[in-house]
Amino acid sequence: MDQSPTHRRRPAACRHITKLFALTLLLLGLALAAALLLLLPSSALTQPAGTSCAPLVMAPASAGAQAAPPLMATLALQQAELPVPPGLATGDNFGTAVALDGDTALVGAPGHSSSQGAAYVFTLSGTTWSWQATLTATGGLAGDSFGWSVALSGDTALVGAPERGSDQGAAYLFTRSGTTWSQQGVALTASDGAANDSFGSAVALSGDMALIGAPGHTVGGHSNQGAAYVFTRSGTTWSQQGGDLKASDGAVNDFFGSAVGLSGSTALVGALGHTVNGHSYQGAAYVFTRSGTTWSQQGGDLTASDGAALNFFGSAVALSGDTALVGAPNHTVGSNSDQGAAYVFTRSGASWSWQATLTATGGAVDDLFGSAVALSGDTALVGTPYPNGQGAAYGVFLPPTITPTVAAGQGTISPSTPESVSYGTTPTFTFAPAAGYHIATVAVDGSPVSMTANSYTFPPVSADHAIAVSFAIDTFTITPSVAAGTGTVSPGTPQSVSYGATPSFAFAPAAGYHVATVSVDGSPVSLTAANTYTFPPVSADHTLAVSFATPPPPSTPTLYLKLSGLKHGALKLGKRLTAKGSVTPTSLAGSKVTLTVQRKQGSKWRKAKGLTCKISAGGTYSRTYKPTRKGSYRIRATIAKTAANTAAASKWLKFKVK
Repeated sequence: MDQSPTHRRRPAACRHITKLFALTLLLLGLALAAALLLLLPSSALTQPAGTSCAPLVMAPASAGAQAAPPLMATLALQQAELPVPPGLATGDNFGTAVALDGDTALVGAPGHSSSQGAAYVFTLSGTTWSWQATLTATGGLAGDSFGWSVALSGDTALVGAPERGSDQGAAYLFTRSGTTWSQQGVALTASDGAANDSFGSAVALSGDMALIGAPGHTVGGHSNQGAAYVFTRSGTTWSQQGGDLKASDGAVNDFFGSAVGLSGSTALVGALGHTVNGHSYQGAAYVFTRSGTTWSQQGGDLTASDGAALNFFGSAVALSGDTALVGAPNHTVGSNSDQGAAYVFTRSGASWSWQATLTATGGAVDDLFGSAVALSGDTALVGTPYPNGQGAAYGVFLPPTITPTVAAGQGTISPSTPESVSYGTTPTFTFAPAAGYHIATVAVDGSPVSMTANSYTFPPVSADHAIAVSFAIDTFTITPSVAAGTGTVSPGTPQSVSYGATPSFAFAPAAGYHVATVSVDGSPVSLTAANTYTFPPVSADHTLAVSFATPPPPSTPTLYLKLSGLKHGALKLGKRLTAKGSVTPTSLAGSKVTLTVQRKQGSKWRKAKGLTCKISAGGTYSRTYKPTRKGSYRIRATIAKTAANTAAASKWLKFKVK
């Protein structure tokens, strides 16, 4: 088939999207299958083994190379048939666009009444669908193509009419009260709209927020670069929020806005004509996020790493939370041109990355897989309008993502970043507490789980999960006691302290007592301050024992003294003598001994010299003395009175100096 962009574009810019729009009747079966899939009971879903993606209109093929997550369900194309609404006629193109929310379905028919267009509301009761209302635009005209795009959120419907007013385009809001639908306000139009913008070619709706694409909008002189517009509702009034959304790298014929998706405060916009690496019409998609009332592009464009010219990536987009699904219906798979593919992207923080490429098992040339996409949580639906001339839809489970976090304390979890895992696998996460910490709790999706040897292994995974580990600091007990004597230790009871803490304990002896010894775990330690002991950083349990004692009674020393260096009791002038001796008890080691030297003058003894020395550990002492005058001398050793001992003195020893 002709692959040129001209062939794919209708006369107006809104007609640019690929050849599937030229055959809207073939999309009817596809659209209904996609909508009705969401209404099936859970018992209708099966999960056969394998990793290939099989169509919903045929049995799954055997597993092959990984191209997509496993098959979600197998069902017949037609599960129910919507009743023919009143006034429907040949050429209405009923089913060009569909939307579903709960038990309400909305179906566009842009060809109705000379392409003025209409949209039809159906409701489900039990297993029966009934027509509820036909929506048309107030003041609608032939050629508006009202119903080209539709969106539904609760009791609010949004319908695009991209060919209204010289293809400038418009969109209309309708609300339901009971079973009655009425238009809310006037048509929505772009504040900078112009002819051939095709505003309303794609629409998305979420609560009080609407996103509308205008793929033919001219930006900075670039025709058909495209734009998208956000509108918000206050009461019953809708108004444009800020300026238009534009691609940061937009260019001529990008057709930005040809597909749109909206989830919370995140918007996804397709630009199927964007040139990538020189490949014309390879296509791209762009993510925008809202802060307050301001929208800004998040990161660069999303593109297919294996994309090529004329892939038309971005022809269809879907968004659910942190997951985006983008169709590339003209992508070549193997040797099959235009077989098509769909690409899954996930967000971590503010970054988007490719997660999986979906292709159809048994796909063929011109299938255009990816012409329509839908996404809800981990479930994706991809449409292909051409297989066997009938059309098919493919349902798949997207690869689950497990997001790990450290909820509290110090330590690590490995892997530490969100992990995309294969369906049915059993991934393991390992936890490593920091020094002084231990694993307090491990929770999956908020519920505590048990671990084995500091790790947790998931059972077969079939959905996204969050795993969080909390680390808690280790605590230790210090048990104080008074081992002997009278006094107190403070704190006086066992203390729970954190790893690395440096607790202090103070000792208060009773009157007449003193701190005799302090021991930690039975080993003596020195006080770190007056009557205080401070632990070094704690990393284990400890005991602390203090002993108090009364002062011992003063000892009564005995001093012995002798002189050496004398000859016949005399010393020659200019020579030295040595005074030495011993002291008992030896506990007086380190105490001072005073040696007093006296010389006789007439009948009296006069002090000649005062000498000091210390008692050694062995209880001895020694000191030399050199007299300077001849005469009679005597020398005596004394110890002064202290709290530990009484005063004591040796006998006087006499000698002469000649």
